[in-house]
Amino acid sequence: MFNVECDFIFSKMTHKNVENSHNKLVKTYEQLNKLFEVDNVKINKEILINKLDQLSLIAQYNIALEQEKQIRKEERERIAEEQKAEKELNNALTKLQKEENQFKNETDKLTKYMQNTSNDAEKEVYAEKIKQLQEQLKSLQDNKININKRLENTRAGYVYIISNVGSFGENIYKIGVTRRLEPRDRIKELSSASVPFEFDIHAIIFSDDAPKLENTLHKYFREYELNKINTRKNSLELS
Repeated sequence: MFNVECDFIFSKMTHKNVENSHNKLVKTYEQLNKLFEVDNVKINKEILINKLDQLSLIAQYNIALEQEKQIRKEERERIAEEQKAEKELNNALTKLQKEENQFKNETDKLTKYMQNTSNDAEKEVYAEKIKQLQEQLKSLQDNKININKRLENTRAGYVYIISNVGSFGENIYKIGVTRRLEPRDRIKELSSASVPFEFDIHAIIFSDDAPKLENTLHKYFREYELNKINTRKNSLELS
């Protein structure tokens, strides 16, 4: 009978109810011993110890399965996020190139107008407009350089620190990373996809090696992490 009860407890055990399963097994052992005490029948304590060892092994196996499941899920999310980031950066680069060509064409056109007029007042107007276009063009070119650097360095991105009191309670913080051109877009997606309330943003930090910075922060706050199954993707409880 004890073996049957133990097998049932093992079959219902997951990574979430290990402690509860342990307590049920011990309680079953005690109840059966008490039930058959009048018949002078007792389950040997060595059997209980063996069953607890078996429970521990099954728990470790279940935890390993859950870790693998979460890692696969995280990898799928990471790939999807990378694809979105690449698409955004390439679209932004295409848009900047188009605007750069437009500014260059406009500058060339105004330069010809200025060269073909003998009116000093008109020349001054053209010169001022050309100067403004050149300043805007310089800004566009700087943006292009930055985006090209982001495309070349796939580790460049933003580390964010956010919280959501309505969903997780006070003093719970999440540290994450994104390569998106606008990191707030990623945070908005998290708000709409996983929780009913919007996240509050506490910090957004750009880094040339964002995954390394995220990992450093997680290591620093390791003792405060809530998810003991997957420390690669975690929330922190700070008082």
